[in-house]
Amino acid sequence: MIREDGEYAVLSRDGYCVQRIAGGEIQSKRIMEIDWSMGGADKAGHSHYMEKEIWEQPEVVQRAMEVSQEQIVALARLICEARRTVLVGVGTTYYVALFGQYLLASLASAFAPALSSDEAGTLALADEKTLVLAISQSGETFDTLQVLRQAKRAGAHTAAIVNVPGSSMTQEAGLVIQQNSGPEICVISTKAAMAQMVLLIRLANEIAYMKQGRCKMGDLEILQDLANLPKLIEITLRSQQEPIRRLALKCHDKRSWFFLGRGIYTPIAFESALKMKEVTYLHAEGMPAGFLKHGTLSLIDKEVPSVFFLPSRENKELYDLTMSSLEEVRARKGMTIGFRFAGAKVGFDEEVRLPKCSPLVAPLLHLLAGQLLAYETALVLGRDIDRPRSLAKSVTVA
Repeated sequence: MIREDGEYAVLSRDGYCVQRIAGGEIQSKRIMEIDWSMGGADKAGHSHYMEKEIWEQPEVVQRAMEVSQEQIVALARLICEARRTVLVGVGTTYYVALFGQYLLASLASAFAPALSSDEAGTLALADEKTLVLAISQSGETFDTLQVLRQAKRAGAHTAAIVNVPGSSMTQEAGLVIQQNSGPEICVISTKAAMAQMVLLIRLANEIAYMKQGRCKMGDLEILQDLANLPKLIEITLRSQQEPIRRLALKCHDKRSWFFLGRGIYTPIAFESALKMKEVTYLHAEGMPAGFLKHGTLSLIDKEVPSVFFLPSRENKELYDLTMSSLEEVRARKGMTIGFRFAGAKVGFDEEVRLPKCSPLVAPLLHLLAGQLLAYETALVLGRDIDRPRSLAKSVTVA
């Protein structure tokens, strides 16, 4: 493998070395041991790594909660000190970044735009008063690394949330938060994204405290909500995988899907649509539900499922807005699928009922349901779930 710095690795039966392309000099490198158990490399009784990694999410959330508060505080301080902060990622991590944009706005009254790494080089306009926060599962994503390097050349501060220790991004970024999700073997990311969203909730909470001096009780309530999340994920997995499997059997022949959310549920809709298209090879489009009436309604009919991420009634504004969009689909006789919380009787054509929880962690249960729907639909269709066609775990080319 040839690196950008002009070095390449030579592997043989007896060992390895790293040499310079120009001249062939052998370079001395520090060896880093990664504390990942071999248990992460088996399926642990599951049919696919994707299913296993979805079921690992209670533990993954717990590990994200164990990331040191000192690291969260250090990153929060960088954001507070920067004139502006830009969040970058691509694919799933772009939607994670977009989730972070909503969180920072709602919890911390901070505007930190999320940019897709493949376009961020043009849009970020980084300078010495900018912080660029990169989010990556592999730490090797070409587009995101390019944005970090460009930001550094412009004198900007850099930080990263990464899953793979020792990856290029951990060496490039000025401050790194290691999310400790363990190896993710399925090409499609599930558990890594969940952990990153949990870390962003912690980060937004800390920034709110720094900026607004909120009372400690509010912080404790948020941390308690996160502490309850592993159990809620486990309840959802045990109670809803079978209903979602039946839903997949009923709807797997639908060739086009819409995933619709409002507010912070918008990036959840985007990510759920991405999971569906990645693993099933079906057309799936995520969008803000309010966008429907600006053209997309022309595509709605009984053969096109519209999946709605319905907030709890406590979140009244988002709930009412989502219901308004639902009525627009119903009026055109579109098929409706609802991911909703127990207690709300809405009358979707099909629905998945999630356990009652706080509005803060509710989107993460919707994310989980979206992952399961994609997995179960791909299973019915007989797809190569862990290695979908044309996809790679880490995109290392432009």
